[in-house]
Amino acid sequence: MFFLIFGIENDLHLVGDIIISFPIFYIIYLFVIRVFLEEWFFRAFLTKKTGIVISSLIFGFAHFSYGSIFEIIGAFLLGLLLSYNYKKNKNIFPNYIAHLLYNFTAYALLFIV
Repeated sequence: MFFLIFGIENDLHLVGDIIISFPIFYIIYLFVIRVFLEEWFFRAFLTKKTGIVISSLIFGFAHFSYGSIFEIIGAFLLGLLLSYNYKKNKNIFPNYIAHLLYNFTAYALLFIV
């Protein structure tokens, strides 16, 4: 979203092209189940084991399949924020909601922009 707001040339269209082709049931799966599993694994489990930066790097590289370097950077930055929040509050639920809202906003922007 940062790149879009500030008009920075990026390759996020690669992500949009892939996600827009997904059937609605897969989108629902991504929003409801996958986001929860990502938060549980990357924050509640991996952040405890490896720390904020390493878990965030792994989270960023886990988004490699979209073929977008900006997706990796964005996921890494989001991972830093979510990992820090989890480490500070020891509660996964706010992270789940934040991650869900982030993904929903990014998805909605695919249809607006």
